[in-house]
Amino acid sequence: MKKVFGFLLILLVSACDNFEHKSEYEKSFQKWQSFKAATHNSYRYILTGSTWTGVSWETELVVQKGEVTERKFRYTHFESVKRPVTGWDAASAEEALKVLGMTSGQFTERSGTAFLEYCEWEEKGVEVGTHTGTSASSPITLDSIYQQARNEWLRERENVTTYFEARNEGLISSAGYVEDNCADDCFRGVNIRLIEKL
Repeated sequence: MKKVFGFLLILLVSACDNFEHKSEYEKSFQKWQSFKAATHNSYRYILTGSTWTGVSWETELVVQKGEVTERKFRYTHFESVKRPVTGWDAASAEEALKVLGMTSGQFTERSGTAFLEYCEWEEKGVEVGTHTGTSASSPITLDSIYQQARNEWLRERENVTTYFEARNEGLISSAGYVEDNCADDCFRGVNIRLIEKL
């Protein structure tokens, strides 16, 4: 009976270990383990997101010794309005609000926050994670990203196309899936444009 139970347990663990892009993932995961050791698990990385309407954003996370210590968020585009290199200011905010078809007062009334504070903000220390209800990525580490990629985004499922890329010098740059016949904003997963040591 013990042999049968052991065999069933091995089958179950093996089944749970099946996911799309396994070989590429494993290579990238090994690079991640080396990078983490070399940097003492201290690094920064930038996640990106966008919608089909032309709005895009980034979340920058700083991790020190395995703990997220800073989170910065910024919208990079509101359709044709690009964030200035120096950050959102009154002139660029006014231009973006015109594109959105509202005044700053209307925006504040609807969202509960001023437009400039909505466009770009920063959290440090105990403040990390206090901005909620935004497009910002959660304050998580790359360990969590790799785990979520393996257990959720790359999981074998029907009627989807699954993606995995490691363009950050072998570290993860994209992992996720798109359901077949989905029209808009279909990607479920993560996109990372930069990973660097502190």
